[in-house]
Amino acid sequence: MEIVADNAAVPEKVQWRGLESIRLPPMSPRLGRNLLARTLAEAWQDGMELGRMAALAWRPGAAVALSNAAGAALAVRQGYPPDLQLEDFDSDVIVGTIGNVAHDRGDDPREPILRSELDEMADEYLAMIKKATALGDDPAATKFLQQSRRRIEQAISMIVRAPLFGRSLWEEWALLKEPDYSMVAALAEHYADFKRDYDVVDVADILAAHVRPCEDCALAVIDQAAIIPPLGFTTLRRMLPRATFVLNT
Repeated sequence: MEIVADNAAVPEKVQWRGLESIRLPPMSPRLGRNLLARTLAEAWQDGMELGRMAALAWRPGAAVALSNAAGAALAVRQGYPPDLQLEDFDSDVIVGTIGNVAHDRGDDPREPILRSELDEMADEYLAMIKKATALGDDPAATKFLQQSRRRIEQAISMIVRAPLFGRSLWEEWALLKEPDYSMVAALAEHYADFKRDYDVVDVADILAAHVRPCEDCALAVIDQAAIIPPLGFTTLRRMLPRATFVLNT
């Protein structure tokens, strides 16, 4: 069951008990994040252990901001300076991005692929194009390579995104129909080889793999819920099967 809060008024105290999820009304990211933090702090005041809580987001910056907001909310209630993070109060609390937490609770020893490694792969593929076309250094060649680099980045985004939304590569490509599908398919093979050669996994690999469920987690506040792909929500429910979710979109 999902409870959608009335947009006219944010409740003073989020009544999360016994509900599967609560979606906060539209509001500014900061206000929504502060309400998530207050939800954790009030649950803690009501007697819930911090080790039974989770504070998660899709992107790293939002995960850090949520931890800071929750830490400040707890610190104020205990008379501490509001410059602490949530994990400073209890190392057992689940904090971070959904992907990183799922990786930590998984069995795959391979490291997540880094943004810098994706850039390296794009550079490698661009070098292959330049070599195959025997381009020089004239302005026309430079413009062609710049356009090719943008297409490579588009293709990589498609390859990474498709499994997160349960779509085949063809279905993902069909949404925009550019760059040329033959390039996207060829780059997908290169991407698979790159991951194997460097012994890394991407976020879809992590989310689709086994994760150890945290049966004790009773309350999970989730920032950036609007951008979490379907596979991310599926993993959240597998990872936190007994938790009530409070979602900030």
